[in-house]
Amino acid sequence: DNASSTTSEVTLIAKQINCRNPTSFGDRRKASSYDVEANFYARHALLLTDICCQGLHVEKSSLSSEQTKDCRITIIMSPLPNPTLYNISGPTSDAALRSVARLHAHYWGEERSSKAVTEGGLAPQGTYWYLDTRPDEHDNLSPRGLEGQLKQKAHVLDQKLKQHAYQTIVHGDLKACNMSLANDPRYVTLVDFQYAGRSCCAKDLAY
Repeated sequence: DNASSTTSEVTLIAKQINCRNPTSFGDRRKASSYDVEANFYARHALLLTDICCQGLHVEKSSLSSEQTKDCRITIIMSPLPNPTLYNISGPTSDAALRSVARLHAHYWGEERSSKAVTEGGLAPQGTYWYLDTRPDEHDNLSPRGLEGQLKQKAHVLDQKLKQHAYQTIVHGDLKACNMSLANDPRYVTLVDFQYAGRSCCAKDLAY
C-alpha cells in the first residue's frame, strides 16, 4: 500500500483551576467566578461562535470535608485567532463595540438575561466591580469632596443600575487583554468570562 498519511498539530487552550478551601470574602468570590466561566463555556459559547472561543470540554469536580472544600475545574477551548490586545483605540474600539453589542443583543431583556442566570449558570450580578462585592473599598472612601458624594450616593446608584430596563448579560471584565482581533478584523474575540452575568449593558462600556 503506497498510501501516505500526514499529521497536523492542533492548538488548544487548557485552563485548570484549583480552588482550595476558599474562606475569605475575596476567595469565595473568585471561586464563584471560575464556576461561572465553566458554565459559560459549557452552555453558552457554542451559541456565540463569532465572538468567543469555543468550549470543547468542561469538567468540574469537588471534594468536601469538615475542614476543607476543594474544587477543581478544567476548561478546554479553541485557540484565539490572534494575540491578545494591549490597548483599544481607533478601529479596534469599533471592533470591540461590535462584538460586545452582539453579546448584549443575544441576551437582551428581562426574560433572556434572567434565564441565562437561573438555567445557564451565569452570575446573578455581572461585572468585576459592583458594590455588593466591594464593601471594604466603599468603607474606605473619603467622606469629603467628590469621593464623599459618591460614597453617599453609591447605594442609590447601584439600585438604579440593577433595576434599569436595559438588562442583559455583560462580559464583566471588558479590557484589552481579554480581547483578540478576530479573523474578521471588524470584530474581536472575547475571552475570560469569569464575571459574565446579568447587568445593565452600560457597565461593560463604562469599564
